[in-house]
Amino acid sequence: MNSFFSGSKSSGENVTYEQANRDSALIPAREALKSPRTKAFVFVSAKSAPPLLDRYLKAKREVEAELSAYNSEELRSVFLHPGFVFHPSKGYSLPLSSVMSLGESVSSSLKKTAGIEIPGLDAPTSLDLLADAAVVACLSEDVSGVLENQGMQDLVNSLEGV
Repeated sequence: MNSFFSGSKSSGENVTYEQANRDSALIPAREALKSPRTKAFVFVSAKSAPPLLDRYLKAKREVEAELSAYNSEELRSVFLHPGFVFHPSKGYSLPLSSVMSLGESVSSSLKKTAGIEIPGLDAPTSLDLLADAAVVACLSEDVSGVLENQGMQDLVNSLEGV
């Protein structure tokens, strides 16, 4: 666990934390650029992270920065910014999503009343919404940039009448 948070090299692999989190997304994106058939790259990033995971969020933003530098005609990039991702198949995730939802409400109230924001306490995101948004974003030529929970929901809802 210490190596996960500290970023020390994993046993025998000589892979740093940053390489595992940043390069694991950039390598397939760079390969996608080489294919004229690939028009979009959807990256599941993160809206925020608690201070303990600041390196995680930094690695995610580095991926977004590189992908944003590509010409949109070369590769259209979509960045999904979910909160804590939950699904009924992961029993532990439902109680945690309730705690995160409560935390997000408290953080939102504190931000409005006292200007204090608690990092990493965002509204949770269902895995189903995240997956649906990724597919729709990939197929929707007019979608690019960052989509947070409401943007993902709006995108998915836009197809309900189709």
